[in-house]
Amino acid sequence: MIFLFTGEEKFLLDQQLKKWKDAFVKKYGSNNLYIFQEDNFDPEQIASALAGGGLFEEKKFIIIK
Repeated sequence: MIFLFTGEEKFLLDQQLKKWKDAFVKKYGSNNLYIFQEDNFDPEQIASALAGGGLFEEKKFIIIK
């Protein structure tokens, strides 16, 4: 599944994204959370996060800002 968070109010977007991240980390663990921003935006790492999967990775949450 792909979810797109968009809007004009950055604070509300960040607040909603934090709720999603916290719920995901609580259920699946922080090892399955990947966040890519301007400072670490590398298409190869993103592709690796999308395609790769560990033995114990049930689900992944990938955030690209």
